[in-house]
Amino acid sequence: RVGRYSPVGDLGWIANAGLLSMPSDRTNYRGNNPTQIFAHNAMQHDSKRNDLFDFFAGSGVIGRMADILNIDKGIPANTFSISGSQILLVGEGGYGGPSPFTLSRNGIDAFNQFPEVSTDSIKELNKRTTSDSGFFGET
Repeated sequence: RVGRYSPVGDLGWIANAGLLSMPSDRTNYRGNNPTQIFAHNAMQHDSKRNDLFDFFAGSGVIGRMADILNIDKGIPANTFSISGSQILLVGEGGYGGPSPFTLSRNGIDAFNQFPEVSTDSIKELNKRTTSDSGFFGET
């Protein structure tokens, strides 16, 4: 049980801190590890996947966590990137988890970025909220 590691129920994970498939030393690290542990690009790629033996080929560690949270545990979770498509965020194929969102490095686009749509039309679509519209109705 995870709870035994933290008396208040809080627990944090550290992923992508480096990869070794088994304990190794300088005489056997090349044979023991399928990744190139001194190649930055290979370590980045394999750390994002955290799947040295291709049990979950084509997916990333955060995407697989989101799959489990959403499908197995019923806890809504999404994955977001501001740096293009990332293997880290891709879940296991066919599992049914969330698809990654890719956002712009420049932030979210303006709400009415098309001047041909009048502000009056937008106000009419949204109408005025009432007291039972919910807390976020006017935000």
